[in-house]
Amino acid sequence: MKRAVNHLTVVPSHVQQLEAAVHWLVSMKRADWPSPIVPELQRRFGLSPKDACTTLREFSLEMAKAR
Repeated sequence: MKRAVNHLTVVPSHVQQLEAAVHWLVSMKRADWPSPIVPELQRRFGLSPKDACTTLREFSLEMAKAR
């Protein structure tokens, strides 16, 4: 018996949005970041101001681990 497949739009989870934003920051030299960065993170990844700042904190932690 065949089952019907539901076609759903995949919406990234909140955590996935934050991870994508951190990955985007890591992928660029800091000098190449758009300025100001918080509104850019909000626009590009649909983040709140608080989440954009959390992204920057997570980026800083990633960079500290890499040292």
